[in-house]
Amino acid sequence: MSNVYLRMHNFIRMKELMDCLEQYNDLHIIGISSDGTLDFQCLQAKQVDVLVIEVDHCLHEFQQLLKNYEAFIRVHRMQILPLFQELSNEAIRLLLQYELSSFLVEPITSEMIVSALRKESRVQALEDKVCWSPDIFATNVLLELGLPMHLYGFAYIKSCAELLLEEADRLHTQMQEVYEACAKKYETTSSSVEKCIRTAINYAYRRQPEKICIYNDKPTSSQIILFVSERLRLYHRR
Repeated sequence: MSNVYLRMHNFIRMKELMDCLEQYNDLHIIGISSDGTLDFQCLQAKQVDVLVIEVDHCLHEFQQLLKNYEAFIRVHRMQILPLFQELSNEAIRLLLQYELSSFLVEPITSEMIVSALRKESRVQALEDKVCWSPDIFATNVLLELGLPMHLYGFAYIKSCAELLLEEADRLHTQMQEVYEACAKKYETTSSSVEKCIRTAINYAYRRQPEKICIYNDKPTSSQIILFVSERLRLYHRR
């Protein structure tokens, strides 16, 4: 069960989302607001797991929220699901800087938000299994995304995510360098690594698109690697 708090300006979307969430037992709306300053102490008291927040074209308020409450969010393991009007370069910079692995971009439907929330809920359940090693945890994250274990791309994604986790400056790491390091480990080529990862993603997308679409559409190889790496980073911090 994940406790969800909605901070949305669009009342019609909020109502549709609330109606949609009533169908699911694993998601519970713990509070809603349309404006005003968020009281993070209140969110902590309500044990909020995921904060869904609509982000205006002007990113200043969202940036200030992340800046002011970064430590609080990390300590209490609160996930943030931002809903962007558009994915500008500044928005991408904020996502990378504050290591936010989940987001949606307009046009957004209630079903998309629910799918993203349920994915957060499933991964959170995995993180709570403290007896798992990081390797087993990463394997289960990939399985939750619908990726097939029998394809080479499965192992390559996991390896790339682990390699990326070791990089001190993740913001400026080139994915090609990660592919090359993975290729060296498996005695193959970087182009083969990337191709196998794309094949695994395509396989999952054809069979269970609702699982693999971590954002609005079929993810790229780098998006999947970044997503898994971020989950591993959070798991290591436990």
